[in-house]
Amino acid sequence: MAKECKEMEGVLFPNDNRTSEKAPHFKGEARAKGQLYKLAAWKNKSQSGQHYMKVKLEEPGEGGFTPANQKPKEKDPWDD
Repeated sequence: MAKECKEMEGVLFPNDNRTSEKAPHFKGEARAKGQLYKLAAWKNKSQSGQHYMKVKLEEPGEGGFTPANQKPKEKDPWDD
């Protein structure tokens, strides 16, 4: 990621690698209480025609969280 998150701030970047219509339009991360959270945002339009963004935060946890500036580790085929 190009910008480091400060406490109680976050950053979102366009998701240029959307693989489906359900994939987020933007991805990034935010920092709160010393924890780094993964962010995802989707562009939406309300029934009245107003544009808005839906945002999802994912808590850091075992195995599921990879900061946006880190590539996931490739699995070693020799590991069980």
